[in-house]
Amino acid sequence: MPKKQYPSAEYLCQCFRYENGRLFWLERPREHFKKAVGMKIHHKKCAGKEAGNFNKSLKRWMISVDGENLMRYSIIWTMHSGNWPKHIDHKNRISSDDRIDNLRECTHNQNLGNQRVRQNNTSGYKGVSWNKRKGKWDAFIGDHGKHVFLGGFTSLIDAALAYR
Repeated sequence: MPKKQYPSAEYLCQCFRYENGRLFWLERPREHFKKAVGMKIHHKKCAGKEAGNFNKSLKRWMISVDGENLMRYSIIWTMHSGNWPKHIDHKNRISSDDRIDNLRECTHNQNLGNQRVRQNNTSGYKGVSWNKRKGKWDAFIGDHGKHVFLGGFTSLIDAALAYR
C-alpha cells in the first residue's frame, strides 16, 4: 500500500490564513480545482470563513482539504515548520488550543506522558492507585509500552512523588 501523501506546506499556505490557533479559508488558486466552477463555489461559500468543524468525540478540529480529513493542529504545524509531524503534543493539554506556541512535535511516548489524570482515577494522581490486598498506594509508570512498578507506599503523597 503506498504511503499517504499529505499536502505540502506551500499548498496549505495557499489554502489558509493562520490567526491565533485558527485557520481561515483563502481564495485558492485555480490549479487547486479540477474545474473553474469548483473554484468559484469555494470562493463564494468558504473564502474568509473559519475552516473546519469541531469533532466532539475526538475533541479536535478537523478540516477537509481536497476530500481528506486532517487535524487542524497538523495543518498549522506543517504551515509553520514545513514538514508533516508524526505526533503533535498540546503543551497545555487543551486539545482544541491549536496556537503554534502551544504545539510541539514529539514521540508517541512523550505525547502519552503529557496526558491528564484519567477520569476513572480515584487517587487524584497520575500513575497512583490503591492496592487493597497490600493496603498501600502503588505507583506505576509507562516506559516504551511497559508498565514499570515504582513501589508500594503507605503515603499517597510519597507514591505521587515516586511517579513524578
